[in-house]
Amino acid sequence: MTGNFGPDEISAIYAGLESHAKSLSIFQHVNTEEPQASPAGGIYCSIVFGELTPYAAASGLNSTTGRLSFHVVIWSQAAKRKYDPTDPKVIAAAAALMGAYSGDFTLNGAVKNVDLMQMTASGGWVEFGGSQCRAIDITLPLVVNDMFAQEAVSD
Repeated sequence: MTGNFGPDEISAIYAGLESHAKSLSIFQHVNTEEPQASPAGGIYCSIVFGELTPYAAASGLNSTTGRLSFHVVIWSQAAKRKYDPTDPKVIAAAAALMGAYSGDFTLNGAVKNVDLMQMTASGGWVEFGGSQCRAIDITLPLVVNDMFAQEAVSD
């Protein structure tokens, strides 16, 4: 039987995502939860679950491959809501992180691959308690082999 996707596998994926972000040494803090307050200073990285779907392109007759997406959000306080020196720093941090995921697209064997051609980054602004923050949201789709078993259930 295939389809062994549980807490240990999910923890290994989170660990791989977190270690890539930390290894770059460009973030003040890396966490795996939604931020509750504005970053105090510097550039922050938050990794949160996005979506879980079957991935037909790699599924077979015995098991279903899945796509597990995360939002990897790069945050920094900004002096104003127009171009300021924060933008290039946050964009460079997002590009470096996307490069790290491209360079090790199995996350040390935790996933089949990062779906590189579906990885995207989009920018925006977030307000926390009156502070403007520049945020870049990387959508990071991961392909996981044999996520779900396909078995006929007999009565």
